[in-house]
Amino acid sequence: MNKATIIASASRIFVENVEETLNFYINELGFELINKVPNLYGMVQRDDFQIHFAVFNDHFPNKNQVQHLLFWIPEIDAFFEELQSKSIKFIEPITQRIYGNREFVFEDNNGNIITICD
Repeated sequence: MNKATIIASASRIFVENVEETLNFYINELGFELINKVPNLYGMVQRDDFQIHFAVFNDHFPNKNQVQHLLFWIPEIDAFFEELQSKSIKFIEPITQRIYGNREFVFEDNNGNIITICD
C-alpha cells in the first residue's frame, strides 16, 4: 500500500465578516485573494502559505474564542518593518525568546493573535 503524501496545509479561521477579514489580510498583510464565496468563505495566499476564512455558523458558533496563528518568516525584520506603516495593533515588538526564536505578536482585525517567528 502506498503511503499518502500531505502536499499542503491551510488554517481556517471563523470570523463574523469574511469581506472585512479578506480586506485586512490583503491590504494590511500583503496576501492575495485566491477565491471567495461572498460573505461566506474566502481564501488568501502569500508566497506558498494559505489561510481560509469562514463565517461563524451553527457548527462553529463561538464568536468569543480567540484563535492563534504562527507564521515562520526568516526575514522577520523586513516583515516587521513592512507592517509598521499599516494599521496593525501590535501586542509585542520583536523579542528574543529563551528557546532561540525571535518573534513579534499582533492582532488581526478580528482580535485573533498572530505570532511571527524567524
